[in-house]
Amino acid sequence: MKKLIIGVFFGGMVVLLVGLHWIRANGNGSPKSAIQPSPPSVGEPADPYIGSITPPSAPVGTTLEIRGTGLVGFEGDVYFFFERSDGKVARLKGVVLTQATGEAIGAQTARVILKEPCQQGETVYGEYSGIPAPCDYVQLTPGVYKVYTTPWGKRSNAVAFTITQPVGVDASPSPSLIQSSEWGVQFKKETDWDITEQSRDAVVLKKRSGFDSGDRITVTFSSGTAMTDTDAKFGPVTYFYAATGPNGANWYRKRGDEMTGDTETVTLATPAAYTADGMLAFLGTSRWKTYIVPLSKTHFMKINITGSGKTDALDVLLKTVKKI
Repeated sequence: MKKLIIGVFFGGMVVLLVGLHWIRANGNGSPKSAIQPSPPSVGEPADPYIGSITPPSAPVGTTLEIRGTGLVGFEGDVYFFFERSDGKVARLKGVVLTQATGEAIGAQTARVILKEPCQQGETVYGEYSGIPAPCDYVQLTPGVYKVYTTPWGKRSNAVAFTITQPVGVDASPSPSLIQSSEWGVQFKKETDWDITEQSRDAVVLKKRSGFDSGDRITVTFSSGTAMTDTDAKFGPVTYFYAATGPNGANWYRKRGDEMTGDTETVTLATPAAYTADGMLAFLGTSRWKTYIVPLSKTHFMKINITGSGKTDALDVLLKTVKKI
């Protein structure tokens, strides 16, 4: 590419404009010293760059220091993106300190708390619009992440960071036992489920973290000649024991029609699963997964899960149910 060269003789020297750089030359035209080019326009953002993350690996809850330059965006916004191996991305807010003196002037250090900014099912509000929206939840699970930032629409380099398992937390936590002496039954809950309510006839558990954070498992006990589970959309379903039914002494099921509410013909009840000691477990209504476990011909246990739609935890709990 050709360069524009303009020469001016001044004070025994030739001053050349070569391209965009002024160069002073001796009489023979050889460069003597360089004058720095003009600085970029005032306010022009620097390209973002991440130099290091300290520590390079840590569990959720740790405060990280991310060093680099050009980390601040519009109106002082500072965000870092943690991309999981499956491509899902969590955006974490940071606070930046910029060095004003010394050799590293302009260098920036951002402090970021390694924690999900919101939880599953939570409502968040736009920082500028104030418009409510559901949390775009991405769990920060143990693994290797790509970390980058995008101030002013410019994407930085990506730096590898590892989220580790919290110290003292087993990857397969041991469950804890819940007993009801009044109803003669026990079951176990996983350690990441908290007991939020507990009485003689009911126990309510809530998931503390993860994709299904906020999900609830409700365990209730009742007595009577039948157990009915009702849903406004799908209608009622009832289980009862009859000594002289169409199939002899057995458990039977009658289901309400979801359109008319009329009761359908009584049929033989078919177990959907079994407890730890072989007790029958029948399915309740269809909207939220529910198990009905007869503890006797007149005592019943109902286990129900609501929330994200994930039902594995209900099946895990059911397999721990046994009489005491």
